[in-house]
Amino acid sequence: MAGPQETPSTNFKRVLTLAMKTIADDPEMTATFGSDNPSLTRNKAKLPQVSDALNAKEIAVTRGLSDSFAMRLANHADKVHSHYLPEGKNARAVYEAVEQARVEALGANAMPGMSNNLTAMLEDRFIRRSLTRPNGQREAPLEEAVALVVRERLTGLPPPATAKMLHDLWKPWIEEKAKAELDALTGSIHDQSAFCRMTRSVIAALDMADELGEDPDKDDTEDATEEEAEPDSGERNETPDGEEQES
Repeated sequence: MAGPQETPSTNFKRVLTLAMKTIADDPEMTATFGSDNPSLTRNKAKLPQVSDALNAKEIAVTRGLSDSFAMRLANHADKVHSHYLPEGKNARAVYEAVEQARVEALGANAMPGMSNNLTAMLEDRFIRRSLTRPNGQREAPLEEAVALVVRERLTGLPPPATAKMLHDLWKPWIEEKAKAELDALTGSIHDQSAFCRMTRSVIAALDMADELGEDPDKDDTEDATEEEAEPDSGERNETPDGEEQES
């Protein structure tokens, strides 16, 4: 007996989930569709419900979310991220937003179709968060602006239309404070550890050095210095031909 006929939305969900598994290189990745806010927990994604109407905007936004989640699974290591995570709330917000901009930029640079989907996702997000026409910097989250400036640096793409006003409010100040540090990010896009270190430099340049906490690499540097400075405790004996050997 034949099973129920596949609807346009169920076919879209099936194909989208398969694409996510492929991009993430994780056959165990799962995706559910519903009214919950989109999220990614380990390799389990929650995406918006999709109707059988499947209008173009709905498809692009959902694909953008799925691409964003899959790229994060493929290119982000939680251990590295936690190692460099700042202590302060504002610094953490910038750090998190910039790392997400990095993983999405990797996808946008590699695949034009994914770039379009990610842009559609961002446009929709700024509409939903009512950030399209902020009334001054107080209503324009700095972390979002920094992520947009970083995205621009890494991909060459202008900000989405719905984010242009927020981007333009903050960009002159961000560029004035951290131009050199932002320029340095572009060479580290494929190296998460180096990128995280440079992101901390960006945060410091943006007057938030007091929120960074201790240098996460300080202990490693001190350990290496101590090993280099440790005296050789081995006793030395002379061989019959007058050369020294370590015992």
